[in-house]
Amino acid sequence: MDCPRCGEALLGQFQFCPFCGTALRSTDASLKEARKVVSVLFCDVVGSTAGAVGLDPEDVSEVLRTYHRAARSIVEQHGGVVEKFVGDGLFAVFGVPVVHEDDAERAVRAALTICDAAPRMPGLGEDRLHVRCGITTGELLVRVGVDATSGEGFVTGTAANVAGRLQGLAPVDGVVVDSQTFRLTRDAFAYAELAPAKVKGISDPLELFVAQAALVPVRGRRAEQAVPLVGRATELSALAAARDEVVAAACSAVLTISGEPGLGKSRLVSALEEHVFERAPSTVWRVGHCLPYGDGAGLWPIAEILRGEAEILESDDAATMLEKLDIALPRDLYPNWVRRRLLSILGLGPSSSADHAELVAACRHFISLIARQRPAVIVFEDVHWADNAVLAVLAELVRHPADVPLLTVATARPELLERDGASVAALRQRVVHLDPLADADVASLAASLLGGTAMSRSSRR
Repeated sequence: MDCPRCGEALLGQFQFCPFCGTALRSTDASLKEARKVVSVLFCDVVGSTAGAVGLDPEDVSEVLRTYHRAARSIVEQHGGVVEKFVGDGLFAVFGVPVVHEDDAERAVRAALTICDAAPRMPGLGEDRLHVRCGITTGELLVRVGVDATSGEGFVTGTAANVAGRLQGLAPVDGVVVDSQTFRLTRDAFAYAELAPAKVKGISDPLELFVAQAALVPVRGRRAEQAVPLVGRATELSALAAARDEVVAAACSAVLTISGEPGLGKSRLVSALEEHVFERAPSTVWRVGHCLPYGDGAGLWPIAEILRGEAEILESDDAATMLEKLDIALPRDLYPNWVRRRLLSILGLGPSSSADHAELVAACRHFISLIARQRPAVIVFEDVHWADNAVLAVLAELVRHPADVPLLTVATARPELLERDGASVAALRQRVVHLDPLADADVASLAASLLGGTAMSRSSRR
């Protein structure tokens, strides 16, 4: 056989091409195919054909290479895979080969990032580059085993074609999504609804939505939970007691909720929120999410908490953000060096040249002062994805508790607490471990969700 990438003849059985390193598959067996629900992003350059008229082909090639490199990098940072480039069009898939619970959200974030980045690139015939993006979520037939970097197509289905149609309906430097993508991401982004439109190959008009900006919750409150809390009374009591303790003693504390994926860490935090606001509606509640993807994801949770504290919206321009930050970060409480570090996290100043210790100190100073006027709960979600700076901030909150009523809650998978290092050791000092629910609790939860009754495994034996 010949290597599908470099074309070299392979005289023998190899798992990887000895010339270019490409993973190889046997030619005498068909690839396995599987149906998967994925999100598809199609991004196209606006006016590329007309813009390229009269330009030197090498200049056109260089502009497109710059765009391709930047777009691919953005897609991969958000956990997606570029299946192919079609001329100046990019076709990317989220959910293959790795499935994430938020693939639709990742696709929209990647598209918005590309739309933001494109006007800063050289254009074709104009000063800047402009794009349109379309996103659809649906079932595709996936060819399992294809090397995602080989350039060989690995998805087939209507959703792949619809995404290309949707980008043509998007505004310049805008993102249009279908109804399924909208339903999966409407809590994460602000949308404007378009009039239903017919697209080639689909008989019924499609509901369409323009993604405008990521939503940043100001109060940090969660939507009402449809999933009941079952079998976690002991854990909830421990969290509530920790919160009552910091309020009574006017001191801060850090508590880690540890559990495998799907055991209900976030649901337990929501139950704590419900408990707290029933008894103390004036409590400050802020949430920061540690992300496994994206440029600058490391300090994202701090940025989220800072935006929430200053009531900053994604639609706010730099001047508005600075005005809100002046109110949220009064100069008599925040030294200039702290303000500079915090502004750099939001991209409102040059990247911090401070050393690691100074950045950590600035973040700890900010978080501690959130509770200066009212009791506060700060939640760091998915700390197993946190970078060293965020872990160091949490460790500093453990080592140097502030004289304010502040409870910091970190949710994490068990593998975080198994790591070495002083920061992780600090997070192990106070932990609420979540074990799998008992059979009876599982049956009760299933019955509640299904609207009927369910028998536990033990009762069927």
